[in-house]
Amino acid sequence: MRQVAESAAELLADREPEQALRAWMDRLARFAMTKAGLADAIRQATSAPGGPGRPANTPVLDAAALLLRANEEAGTIRPASPRRLPPRHRRALAARSAR
Repeated sequence: MRQVAESAAELLADREPEQALRAWMDRLARFAMTKAGLADAIRQATSAPGGPGRPANTPVLDAAALLLRANEEAGTIRPASPRRLPPRHRRALAARSAR
């Protein structure tokens, strides 16, 4: 997962924002498809009483934010409206903006 997240900056370095976003989303989808069984195992382990907490997906969220911001600045996508986001995503967005 870390490799997928870290590839965002690399893709932006040598591609237009729109192509970088598309390539990154393809990589993320391929990763998700190959790890489908692993996701179920992690979900079961983290939901068990006394089990470890849910793993953070901050690197992936940060990578997505980087690519989306670059596309907003390039004018290839419209800025996100926080009103359309679920409440937990709005809180996460507000927390990241405050940094």
